[in-house]
Amino acid sequence: MTLASTPTTAVSSKTYVHLSPSELASLQLRVYRHTSREPAPESVLQTFVDLINASFTGPYHDENFGRDQPRYRGVETLREDLDQPCERGGEGKGGWVFMLVLPSEVEKAVAGAKVTLSGARMDGGASIHTLPNPRFTPPARYPSSVYYLGALGTVTPGFGTLLLTHIKHFLSRHTPSYVLGAYTIAEWGINAQFSIPQESPLVRFFAKQGFEVVEYAWKPKGTWGSFYGGCLCSIEYVHVAGGADA
Repeated sequence: MTLASTPTTAVSSKTYVHLSPSELASLQLRVYRHTSREPAPESVLQTFVDLINASFTGPYHDENFGRDQPRYRGVETLREDLDQPCERGGEGKGGWVFMLVLPSEVEKAVAGAKVTLSGARMDGGASIHTLPNPRFTPPARYPSSVYYLGALGTVTPGFGTLLLTHIKHFLSRHTPSYVLGAYTIAEWGINAQFSIPQESPLVRFFAKQGFEVVEYAWKPKGTWGSFYGGCLCSIEYVHVAGGADA
């Protein structure tokens, strides 16, 4: 569903929010369409920025980016992510903001992600080295509709899976057959042999959701402000009409 407005929404200051059974039962999905000409409400964009910044915190993030490097420096950065203009490689078609919220007088957003119609600039720029996944076999025929997932974050353990399920269902209603592309880090730092990382929690998480790695790309330090660079995976989920995954 797309809502024209929303109550005042806040993100919990806790690193993790553990929900009671009654809170779990009351969770609601919020979906907002955004383009540069018809933007989502400012309050929605700010809530999303606060949520994703809260989810991208902790020792792991600090080690690779530092404490002063949030995922989004402000709403304007999110706007650029959602609707890259044509002159910057985008298509100007915008996308959607998804959030799971606890409804109340002051709502709490606990999980969020964005889906766009352009993947421009999502790969972090130039790579030092790229390698196709030797285990990947593309489907015989790809759906023509392609979407791009990004900024998936949660302050409640396990809710990334729940939100992805909602996103897949939403897209299948919008387009019966589609490809959902994304990028995820397999490993921070660059090994001299460009060896494919064998143990990656993020890759494993997305594999459980039906995504496959298409290509590995090693990014130099400084990519997204990182201290060490890393191995970025291009991943995709293919959905065909009828609910079968290719």
